[in-house]
Amino acid sequence: MDRETVGGAVLLHRIDGRVPDVLRLAAATIGTGAVRRTATVGGNIVGSTLRCLLPAALVLDARATVLETDGVREADLAEVVAKRPVLIGLRWRTPAASAYRKLPGEAGGAPPLVVASALHAGQGAPDRVRVAVRDGYEVLGGTAPGDAGADETLDALRRTALGELPAAAWDVVRPQVVGLLESRGTD
Repeated sequence: MDRETVGGAVLLHRIDGRVPDVLRLAAATIGTGAVRRTATVGGNIVGSTLRCLLPAALVLDARATVLETDGVREADLAEVVAKRPVLIGLRWRTPAASAYRKLPGEAGGAPPLVVASALHAGQGAPDRVRVAVRDGYEVLGGTAPGDAGADETLDALRRTALGELPAAAWDVVRPQVVGLLESRGTD
């Protein structure tokens, strides 16, 4: 595990400050301490129906290294979720800033809302804001230019799949996006 990779067999409780905040915070909210000491990154993304790490991995624009009968190869996360191969690891480009919030949920109730976001600094290209939301068992994501003000960025995000989200989800998305842009002095 380092700033831009994590292995699929890494136990959730071992995810620390070497990775972006969004991934560290996501891992820290999964289950109880006992669960985090036994559950793995790969198990959460490939084997769990809740996939609490998936929104964080999506906003990092992570790529997966997977093991299949043909050997090891790279895959995008949509393919990993659909085909459920053995996840060897994740790799991403470190964002300029990131955020994560999981709302409280009731035991035995619907999965709680999860919002992950990241600001990726443009390297010869405009900055981009990526947001992924788990609403129930569905994960929606969107990307928007991050070099404009918060209102313009949020309007662009509403024109993505995220536009389908209920108002309560936008109450979490909005402050995260504003915070990311303020961290760069872009609002």
